[in-house]
Amino acid sequence: MVNAYQKHFEAIKEELRVAKEAYERYIETGSQNEKEKAVYHYNRAKEAAEFCYENGPTVLREGFRKLIGRINNRLDELKTRKIPRKPPGAPPRRGAGGAVPLNQALEGVPEELRSIIERTVVDGMNTVMMNEIAGLEEAKRALEEAVKLPLIRPDLFTGSRFSWKGVLLFGPPGCGKTLLAKAVAGDSNATFFNVSAAELVSKWLGEGEKIAKEIFRVAREVQPSIIFLDEVDAVARTRNIDEHDAIQRMKTILMQEMSGLNSQKEDLVIVIGATNVPWEIDSAFRRRFEKRIYVPLPDHPARKKIFELHTKGVELDESVDFDELARLSEGYSGADISVVCREALMIPIRELRDQGRIEDPSAKPRPVTMSDFLKAFEKIKPSVSEREIEMHRKWAAEFQSV
Repeated sequence: MVNAYQKHFEAIKEELRVAKEAYERYIETGSQNEKEKAVYHYNRAKEAAEFCYENGPTVLREGFRKLIGRINNRLDELKTRKIPRKPPGAPPRRGAGGAVPLNQALEGVPEELRSIIERTVVDGMNTVMMNEIAGLEEAKRALEEAVKLPLIRPDLFTGSRFSWKGVLLFGPPGCGKTLLAKAVAGDSNATFFNVSAAELVSKWLGEGEKIAKEIFRVAREVQPSIIFLDEVDAVARTRNIDEHDAIQRMKTILMQEMSGLNSQKEDLVIVIGATNVPWEIDSAFRRRFEKRIYVPLPDHPARKKIFELHTKGVELDESVDFDELARLSEGYSGADISVVCREALMIPIRELRDQGRIEDPSAKPRPVTMSDFLKAFEKIKPSVSEREIEMHRKWAAEFQSV
């Protein structure tokens, strides 16, 4: 069975690779043969994933379940999407439903720069979906209006009605800003560029301007696209006289590119920035983020769901009370709760180790109890202070735009 599992696991990667290539050719050419090829290989990947779900390690089942869901979404899209065949000799189409494949958009780009850009692209099969994120309903609705609707229904945004081009997600760390951005990209089948602003001004200092310009160019070619600038405050802070020239040039380039998106209203390229310190962002950048959405700490229902999500596939004792866990975790971020769960789930494993039975394959850990979670709470404290929360609330009251 182990060999069969490994064989199917390897098949998933290969089938998805072939399916994606066929899908991109279908988007480019409208070829019915490429569409059928993509459907065939996505179905093959789905069958392999279903085998791994049924026969693989319990701890990986949730990941395979999500992958199967994403493949189903892509198959549904292929079933309903209609792309007219491009006339012979016509140039590649741009815009929703007619993107240039990524490899074609990167033709002629120097190898090192090409490699950097390719690493920023998150494949649609590896994103999360909005319904997989606990809570944050107001932020989800605002993102759907600002990002998803213009990408999936560009025909509705004509004339004076045009999409938002800059969206800022702000709030305490660990509350799901990056997940929200990936989810809206996954739901709208947009190409997702995950760019670390901190790396642009540190690791790639001096090359950052060139990288940023090329990412925006490629994003226009493969649109619909979302450019996600994580830790955007690293490059968008209020200017000061001691600032490095390269950082000042980077700021200028990013503001020019974002302004260019507003002047090209038909382009389906949206910039989403994320920050834990919105009050440090320069006012010129703030204006370019037309939508500013507060992503707060999870409420009680969201915390309960986060506990449920992070304990899936593990045997729990009947004493575990998710409502009580949600109550006890008030003030915890989603990331904090995941750490609490990991700590609690490890306690039965540690007991096996302390009993000298950890290497015995027949030794199974006992179910996780409510007591284990209480012990975890004693070790894991909230990472966000009341002062930080109050600062976010004040900034939201002054600058939020949903």
